[in-house]
Amino acid sequence: ATFFLVSIWVDDYPHWVKTLFDNGMEIMNHSSTHGHLGQMSYAQVQAEVNGCSNKIEGITGVGPPPLRRRLHASASALERAS
Repeated sequence: ATFFLVSIWVDDYPHWVKTLFDNGMEIMNHSSTHGHLGQMSYAQVQAEVNGCSNKIEGITGVGPPPLRRRLHASASALERAS
């Protein structure tokens, strides 16, 4: 199974993040605050994505793979920048 996690869940349940990972589940980044990425600057989007990825990597030893998708039916700042 694949689990998309936000930072607050990673912060509150690090033991579950590790347990899921150790049992072969794929851990993916769902941003730090689940904010509206389409309304954020490029720097804010980077902070949202990198913050959660860094927390996941700190627990599992492996960062989640990069994944880009649309949120809230709008193009994110990362999509607009590419």
